[in-house]
Parts: sequence; C-alpha cells; structure tokens
Amino acid sequence: MPHPTKEEFKTILNSFTGERIPGRPAQEPYIESAIQNYKIGSRKRTPDGLIWHYAKTHATYGVTATYRRRALASVIHAINYLTIGAQIIGSKTLVIDDAVHGVNYWENGEASIQGATANHNPRMIKSSTASNGTSVTLTLYSPIDVNVAAGVGVYCCPSLYAEVCEAVNSGLPGLGTGEHSIAGFSWIPVAAGHFVWVQTWGLVQSVVSYAAQGIVAGDREIYFNWADGTTMSGKETLFSATQRMGFLVPGTILAPGGDESYVMLQLDP
Repeated sequence: MPHPTKEEFKTILNSFTGERIPGRPAQEPYIESAIQNYKIGSRKRTPDGLIWHYAKTHATYGVTATYRRRALASVIHAINYLTIGAQIIGSKTLVIDDAVHGVNYWENGEASIQGATANHNPRMIKSSTASNGTSVTLTLYSPIDVNVAAGVGVYCCPSLYAEVCEAVNSGLPGLGTGEHSIAGFSWIPVAAGHFVWVQTWGLVQSVVSYAAQGIVAGDREIYFNWADGTTMSGKETLFSATQRMGFLVPGTILAPGGDESYVMLQLDP
C-alpha cells in the first residue's frame, strides 16, 4: 500500500488539529484570540471526541457570558459579483468586483460561477485577497473546467463560520425574526471580532426553552430555538419547520416540571 504524500499527510493532520496559519501559535477550545490563528472553518477533533470548527465573531456583536450554553447564529450573507477579466479552463483563480471585504473573508466559502457555459459551476474557495477598493482575487481548491469570460456572474457564499454571534432577533444587520441559522456552541464569552473554536458535534448540555423537554415518551429529537439559541423538543415545536440539533442522550426519568438537557449535538462532523 503506497504511503500518503506529504500533502496528503498534511491534509489528514489538519482534519484533526485544524489548519493553523504559518507562524501562529496553537489555540485550544475554551480560549478566544484577538488574532486569527487558524483558517476559518478549520476542523479540530479533541481527545474527548468532540468536533470543533474555527470561527470569527461578528465585528460588532460577540458572545456574552449569558450565552455560554446557548447556540450561536451564523450571520453571513451570500452576494452576487461579476468577474473582472477572463479565466481559462484549468485556472484556480477568479477576480471578482468585491470592493469591500478583507483578506481571506471568503476562505472555505464557495463561488458558484454563472453564465451559459458555466451555470452554477461551484468551486470551494481556498483563500482570497483583501479588496483593493475594486476587486478581490479568489484562489480555488480545484481548477475550473469551463472558460469564464469577463463580466460573468459569481455567486459567493462565505464559510458558515465567517461571522457568528448570539442568536437574537434584534440588532443584527439585515436579519429579522428567524432569518439566521445556528452554527454551533461557544462555551466562553467572546469579544466582537475575535476568533474561537465553536463546537459542532458531540455531547452538550444546553439551556432549554421549555421545562418539558424530553419528558414525553418517544420525544427524543431536539431542535434549536432560533430566537435565543436555547433548545426544545420536537413535540414542543409541534414539529414545525426549524433547525434540528440532535437527540437526547440520557433516559428521561425526570418528573413533569423538570427537563433533560444532555443532547448529542449533530451539526458539522
């Protein structure tokens, strides 16, 4: 059996320890950093079996101590751009007319190339330059397989973890009630614009919305309350459209008036 190449071994290692930025120190879960140490969206598996992804809090809204046991919202927006200049088959770069975003804002997001010859041709974004006031250059993980002309539309979506904050209904720019998705949990307060590992898989004890969570026999599926990041059972949501969190772990032996709050979180493995 052939040995993994150096690049393949690096990819395997990064999937367990996170893709660290060259020259930056290690950052463990339960610690925030004002400076980015890992690629946004990097995956870390800790020895306790939990899965984490590296995230940045919103520039204005972070995480207060109240929300340490509540889920965080992802408040990213997908945006349409146009290409500047043409690119040929095999290219791993696209230049778009993004006049705003900073370096690597689009890393681990996706660019979906539009146009008659490349309708919804998606490529994941490896890195991106800072805007020079006119454009941003996207570097893709995989080469494009169509010729892309200048002025072609590119629909860009950042990583889920590019901007996270408390799941609340007011104060978030461009968002109304229920217009955000949950990204995971931070177990520490995090200042606005800082970087932190967000738990996305494994055992968690969350704050519940209602006292009856898990009390009814067979009521094992748990969902997020997008209003404040707490959780509720399927029965309590009346099984209406919402975002699934996972399932209850312990047997629910509590009497009515209590609740069961240990859940197997199942967001991003």
